[in-house]
Amino acid sequence: MLSQEDNRRLSEIEEHLVLTDPAFVARMRAARGNRPGIGALAGIAVMWAVVPIIGVAGGLVPALIAGLAFVAGTVLVLRRPFRRAKTA
Repeated sequence: MLSQEDNRRLSEIEEHLVLTDPAFVARMRAARGNRPGIGALAGIAVMWAVVPIIGVAGGLVPALIAGLAFVAGTVLVLRRPFRRAKTA
């Protein structure tokens, strides 16, 4: 958590950016909606747990298929940066 002084200073910096470089602020605000969040990370974590289980239970071929699906899903999710937590 930021202190009240830090929050005040951050607000001043944000206001200054809006006044001095509105195009940058617009780009940053527009980029928020198309990035993966915590759900994507949770999906990757579940896949990390499931692939070895499939390997033990199903054998080599199903494990390879699940592993390739995991790698493809991870690449698709991680090609973009993650959302930061919203602050009040």
